[in-house]
Parts: sequence; C-alpha cells; structure tokens
Amino acid sequence: MDKAQLLRTVEKEGIEFINLMYVDLFGRTRSMLLRGSKLSSQLESVLGTGFDGSSGGLGLVIEDSDAFLRADTSTFTFLPWEGRKTAVLICDVYGPNGAPLQSCPRSILRRSIDQMKVELGQDIEAILGPEMEWYYLRMVDGKLSIADEGGYMSPPSSDGAYEAKKDIAAALEQIGIMPEKIHHEVPHSKAEINFQPGAALGIADAVVLYKIAVKSLARSHGLIVTFMPKPYSERAGTGMHVHLSLADSRSGTNLFSDVKSEHGLSKCALHFIGGLLEHAKALAAIVTPSVNSYKRLVPVPRFEAPVYLAWGVYNRSALIRVPPSPPESTRIEYRPVDASCNPYLAFACIVAAGMDGVKRKVTPPSPVQENVYHMSAEDRRKKSIDRLPSSLGEALDELQKDTLIRKVLGDQVAERYLATKRDEWLDYCTLVTDWEKERYLDI
Repeated sequence: MDKAQLLRTVEKEGIEFINLMYVDLFGRTRSMLLRGSKLSSQLESVLGTGFDGSSGGLGLVIEDSDAFLRADTSTFTFLPWEGRKTAVLICDVYGPNGAPLQSCPRSILRRSIDQMKVELGQDIEAILGPEMEWYYLRMVDGKLSIADEGGYMSPPSSDGAYEAKKDIAAALEQIGIMPEKIHHEVPHSKAEINFQPGAALGIADAVVLYKIAVKSLARSHGLIVTFMPKPYSERAGTGMHVHLSLADSRSGTNLFSDVKSEHGLSKCALHFIGGLLEHAKALAAIVTPSVNSYKRLVPVPRFEAPVYLAWGVYNRSALIRVPPSPPESTRIEYRPVDASCNPYLAFACIVAAGMDGVKRKVTPPSPVQENVYHMSAEDRRKKSIDRLPSSLGEALDELQKDTLIRKVLGDQVAERYLATKRDEWLDYCTLVTDWEKERYLDI
C-alpha cells in the first residue's frame, strides 16, 4: 500500500503504536516505537526517523553515526497478539545524505537480487523457503528446563507446546505468513513450523516477523523460546535449512527444473550448486555467524549436522540436498544455515554464491548418495569431500579470502563485520570454562 492508504488504515483501525524495525548487521532485531498518530510525520520526513547508528549494530563510527529509518509501507503488519493495537513497519536504513547506508542489510539483499536480474532477466525471482526450528523451555526453580519428553512428530499428549503451536500458526496466518507443516522435532522440547516460500526480500522480512510471533505467543503459554543454534550439548542443534529455486514470475517457469535430466535438475541448478559449494566456507561466516553455531556443526552422525561439502539427491548427510518434489517445485536445500544469522545478509550471499556458479558455469562434483558421516576419512579424501570451517575464527579467515562474498557485503561493511566478529571470537578464545577447570586444574 502507498503512504495515503497506510495512513487511512492506521486511522480506521485505531492503531495506537507502530514498531519501526530493522535487523542490524549481526542478526539482532532493533525496534523504535512510535505512536500511531505520529506515523504521518515519519512518512513525510525527507530523511526519516533519526537514531544513533553507532549504537545500532551497523558498524558506524561515533563521529559519523547519524542514521535514519525509512519505513517500507508494503511491510505494514498488524500484530494481533498485542494487548493494545500495535503494528510493525520494517525499515530501510539511510544516511544523512539521503542515500541507503552501505551497511543496511535490506539494501544489500536488494543489490544481490538486482544483480541476479541483470544476469538472468528482470522477471526472475529467487524463491526461498527457510525451515524455522526452535527450542521451547520452561523456567523451573530459576533455571531453564526442557518442557516435554516428546520426540519426532510426537502426538499432542507428549508435546509441551501443542496448544502454543496452534496459537502461533493461527497468528502467523493472520500476519500473512502461511504455515504449512507443524510438528515436534527429534529432541525433547523442539518444534518446527514451516511456511510457504516466496521471493527473497519478502521471506527475509517474514523470518523477522516469524521470530517475533513465536517468542511472543510462546511467552503467553509460559514458554521461553530460543533459536540458539546449539543450546544443549547432548541434543541436536537448531538449524534454518533454506530451500531455494529460481523462477520466472511472468511465466511461472522453474529455472531449476529439467525433467529430461538424470536428477530432474537443469544446468542452471547444477551450476548454482557448484557456486554454493565453491563459496561454502566463506558463506559460513555469514550463514552460521556465531561462536555457538560451530558447536552445532560437528560431524556427529546422530545429530545430522550438515558439515561436509557435498551434494546429494534426498541425502540429508550432505551440505546440499535435492528434496523429492514435482517438476514445478524442483529446488535445492542449503542445510548449514541457522537462525542466528541476519536473513538479509544470508540470502544475499547465498544467491550471489549460486549465481557466481551460474555465471561461470561451475560444474559440481557427482552427487553423493552414501551417508557421508559413515564414510572413512580416506573415502572422503578420495571423493574430494572437504568440510566446513570448524570454528568462527576459521570461517572469518575464509571470508577474508573470498572476494565475491566480500563484494556482496561491500568492502567497508566486510571489514567492519570481520573486525567485530574477530573481537567476538577472541573474547570466546580467552574464556576459561568450568569444563576446562574440572579437567586441567590439577594437571
């Protein structure tokens, strides 16, 4: 809707508050609350609503830190679970010169999609479908504890978030995020609600709203939700597998589909896979960007962590798999991503890496159909199956070397990102844990 329509809607519906939101470089959602009656002045302002960008996770220095939120009116979303009538507007971040900040994550994703369209055509869209997983916990005697003993696809009687998930799914539908599958995941107290895929920018926005909805609705049921990649050492981690295809929005043609090929994949899809595999190590610094991410990405068979640089048809032990689907829905599934990432940066870099493969016609290795976890190190070596970085520090080194992914971010943003993340890694490296004290104190 345009500005006039939005203002009429806010007045007609009696919206009391507007949350202006953006996601900073490091994946944290930031919010500024406005009275609904003040929205008109926000929309009419030449610059937008100002804030201190040096405190806003955008890599700005204090001597040049003025930043401005400009609401994208198409993202207007009423939050039905709020006690007072409240809505969200997702924003782009601009500088005082009236241009988008280089470090605005939505702008970075737009640039990546625009470049894809230059190469493939203006009607081409990157269609993404992230699988959102999360743990739900309860506070017991001042400590967070699991909320059920259920397992994969447990029935309502064993599912501690059964009623909460119904409320969450209904709320997601109300805000335009259409749920598809709702189920208990493998470990105790882990849930998954998948939703319909869509064009990249809208789906990145949906990830932001999804996390807000899940946490808010779960809280009303006495549950605490975490999207932390590996909250428990003895349980499987929490991923955000991303299903992806390229499609012509005008004709509906799926560019990844070729029914005459061996695996139903077009050359475009195969080259895209080749690009993802080639850039996977550097991508890790963006799509699995926390110290904790790499505690999920450990090659332990029972946890199914996607660590090996291989692709396969239906094979969940590979980094990239091709799920079974009809030709019109042919897609690939990029499995290492977790929800600690900034979805705008993650999607921008995934699309760019795949498109680099398409542009250079990178041929991926043959698909791997064996369980990679059960292969010996020698067998993996013979098949040239490498693995992802084993730590955030290694991933940052790979990002430093990858000119393509750095170009997607922009050189200045890449340097700020690397510097901040290296500080995070060094902080962790100097931390002495109870485990170390118990093992080494009397050495």
